[in-house]
Parts: sequence; structure tokens; C-alpha cells
Amino acid sequence: MYKKYKLEEYIMLEYDEIEDKTYLMNLEDGVMFELNQTAKMIVECIKDNGNCDRYIEKIVLELGIDKEKVERDCEKYIAQLIAKGCICQA
Repeated sequence: MYKKYKLEEYIMLEYDEIEDKTYLMNLEDGVMFELNQTAKMIVECIKDNGNCDRYIEKIVLELGIDKEKVERDCEKYIAQLIAKGCICQA
């Protein structure tokens, strides 16, 4: 996955310590998306590195899942984030 992405300027990644949950918050319209652990890892990788390469390698090494499957699943989630206006191509 060689494409680079970034969070939209109006999107914040927020962690709620009390509820132990992570959210993407749209500061323009107030909409929040709760992230599961996998989604959180993907968004953090995008925020830190612009891509999911680190996440993909970690999953492949730790869980032994086929790299192509992990890449496809990651690309599907990225497409959902783009459709919801949370990220864009850098």
C-alpha cells in the first residue's frame, strides 16, 4: 500500500479514558465514530505515517494472516473513511 493518507483538518482522534473508547470526531458537524481496536490501529498509522504499512506488517507477523487479505481489508476500511469524509489522500 503505497498511497499516503491524512486525517481531514476537521477530524480529531479522541480517546475517552473513562469509557476506554476511541473516537473520530468531526469538528464541523459534531458526528463521532467509535473505533474498534483494529480501526484505531489503522487510523493511528494513517495519522503517524500516512499509510497502513506498519499495521499490515504487524498483523501478518503476529497473526500469520495472508498479507494480501490484510491489505484488501485495510483498503476497504480506508475507502469507508474516505466516504465518511474522515481522511483524504495526502
